[in-house]
Amino acid sequence: SISLLRFISGASGVGRRMDSIRSAVAILGQKEVKRWATVAISMQLSEDRPGEISKLSLVRARFAENLAPAYELGMQANSLFMAGLFSLLDVILEKPMSEAITEVSVDERVQSALVDKTGPLYEVLELIYAYERADWDAVAINAIRNAADIGAVNQAFVDALVWYKELLGSIETGDAEADE
Repeated sequence: SISLLRFISGASGVGRRMDSIRSAVAILGQKEVKRWATVAISMQLSEDRPGEISKLSLVRARFAENLAPAYELGMQANSLFMAGLFSLLDVILEKPMSEAITEVSVDERVQSALVDKTGPLYEVLELIYAYERADWDAVAINAIRNAADIGAVNQAFVDALVWYKELLGSIETGDAEADE
């Protein structure tokens, strides 16, 4: 995702902001996406498995997206996915988040959540961070403050883990088929 958005930033100009991977792909066009995907997939497949940072980024992305209905942010599910996905961008690029975020074109909501730690998307990220730390008091306070059902929060996390496991399984299956 990072390399796709960097590629699009270079191709589309500095002022272009994306609110979802889907809009990024639409801007780039089918031919260029295929070219980028070929390069990205071949690089990814050269690794044995996704690293822990990649895993955490993907689980956070799906968890955030799954929380959209519970936080009444259904129309911003794509932005939540991107916020979760890029929540470790500073670690991945080894730069402060304020610098790292300039290397990908994201909309203001995602940028506010990741850099300024403000806005409705940050409320979701804050819950995710507390959930990862098993800080159940902070999780409960956040859920109450946002009128989010704790059962829906727990199910969103489980669904994110299942999604990641299925994604990992499809990658491993693809690797096995390529080896044959």
